[in-house]
Amino acid sequence: MPKVIWFVAALMLSGAAEACSCAKMQGSKWFAESTYVFRGRVMATSLTKNPGLSDIVGTEAVQAEVAPTEIFKGPQRPTVSVVGGADYRNPVCTRALVAGMEYVFALQADMAVSSCNSWIADDPALTAFLKTFRRLKAQGK
Repeated sequence: MPKVIWFVAALMLSGAAEACSCAKMQGSKWFAESTYVFRGRVMATSLTKNPGLSDIVGTEAVQAEVAPTEIFKGPQRPTVSVVGGADYRNPVCTRALVAGMEYVFALQADMAVSSCNSWIADDPALTAFLKTFRRLKAQGK
């Protein structure tokens, strides 16, 4: 029992671990609050200087070229450049971007990707989001 108490005390003194806390929003809210909503395949990735991080969490981010396969909101473009990896606004909420994989993105104008605004496209949990995005696009919202 004393070992458990010491372990709990050590955890408490080590500081709070920051977990990624994403807003739980419906597809319609993601759509309304995003500048660019699309499904796309990552074609290539490279490292780029990250404008807002320190040496503690790393100073590079992943720049990814994405070929949209379905655009729900925003301009029609053959490729889109996004910044992923360590999100400079919240390094805890990173999204790994892997060349060849397809994702669904709901991004702001800065095109910064995090685990809160992008999802692996074949995730079954996205079915409702995709239906909502398609419906809102058809309605011209």
